[in-house]
Amino acid sequence: MNFAERLRAERVRLGFRRQIDFGRLCGVSLPTQSSYETGNRVPDADYLERACAAGADAAFLLTGVRSDPRLQSSEHAARWFAAFQRLSPQARDAVVLLAEAVAVPPCGCHPAASSDNDVVSPSPDE
Repeated sequence: MNFAERLRAERVRLGFRRQIDFGRLCGVSLPTQSSYETGNRVPDADYLERACAAGADAAFLLTGVRSDPRLQSSEHAARWFAAFQRLSPQARDAVVLLAEAVAVPPCGCHPAASSDNDVVSPSPDE
C-alpha cells in the first residue's frame, strides 16, 4: 500500500466518505485532496499536521505500520462497511445472516460448540 492508498484508508477509517469533507478539514480543496489520494501530489507538513489533529495515524501514513494495533480493526471495519454499502438489499440481508451465523460471541466460544452433544469424537476403532 503506497502513501496515497494509506491516506485514503485513513480518511475512510475516520468516517469521511467524501474527499471534500476531509480536504476542507485539512485546509485543502477537493482537487488537491483528490490529487493526494491518487498519488499525483504529495501533501506538505501543514496538511499532515491537520490530518493527524483530526485523528489520522501519522506512523501509518508515513510508514504503513500502525502506531496502535487496535486501529487495524477500524480499517477493516471501514473496508467492510464500504463494500457492504455497494451491495443490493438482498445481498446485504444475506451477508448479515452469514455474519450472524459464523460470528464468535464476545465470550470467545462458538454457539455450535457449546454443547457436549454436538461434539463428535472418533471411535476407538478409528
